[in-house]
Formats: sequence, structure tokens, C-alpha cells
Amino acid sequence: SNSSRYSSSLVVSIRRCPPGEQSPWCSERWRMHSSLETCMYSGRSGTKPDELIAAAHASCFSMALAYQLSGAGHPPDEISTEAVLDMQKSDTGWSITGSHLNVKAKVPGVSQEQFMDPARKGKEGSPVSRLLNAKIRMEAQPA
Repeated sequence: SNSSRYSSSLVVSIRRCPPGEQSPWCSERWRMHSSLETCMYSGRSGTKPDELIAAAHASCFSMALAYQLSGAGHPPDEISTEAVLDMQKSDTGWSITGSHLNVKAKVPGVSQEQFMDPARKGKEGSPVSRLLNAKIRMEAQPA
């Protein structure tokens, strides 16, 4: 098989919205990076489908983590999640073979142990995590 590897990543940061907003969490910033842009899309610019999947995974996980932390009595001030998609090309085309979440969060007064249980629940309970038929790895730490 003619195999190539490729990765795409996106960082999403959320923080508490100002009072009066409809949602308690606001998207603060987005940063995208593709390691092999010409491989799948012949050098075209613009947002690519895999970047949208990384964006969906990072934002959905961040919201799930905020919900889990708040439910455990540790509402976060800010969460920054990078979703890095692993992709592989075979004779039948490209496949997303995994997603790696790199998570950093500002959570006042929380220990690593108090942080990891909600982080695991967020990873397992995120609707986008459940949608992806791929191995999902995670590194998470409170700031």
C-alpha cells in the first residue's frame, strides 16, 4: 500500500463570557496548522475539512471539560485545547486514525488529581469524541 502520514491541528481557547451573554462560555481564539497542505488539497487555501473536524473536537471537548469541572465544584477560568488529527493515506484514500488532545486549563485551586477525573469524563463524554471512530489520546494539566 502507498502509505503517507499527515497531521492537522487546531487550538481552541474558551473563557467565561461577560455577564448577560446567552452561554457561560465564549470562544476566545482559534489557531490552525496543517503539516502537509498540498498532500490532500493540491495547494488550495482556505479551511479544510480535517481542520473543521479538529475544531469541532477541540471545542466540543473544551465545553465538556468546562461542564465536568463546574459540576465538580471547580469552574475553570479558561481552557485551551489543541486537537491534533493523525491521518494516513492508503490505496483506498485518507483516513483519520487518531486525535490527540493537548489541554491546558486555568482552574483556581484544583489539583492534578481533581482535574484529571473531569478531563477523562470530558474526553469520553464529548459527542465529537464519541463520533470519531479513532483512537483518542489526551494530555491534560491545570495551569
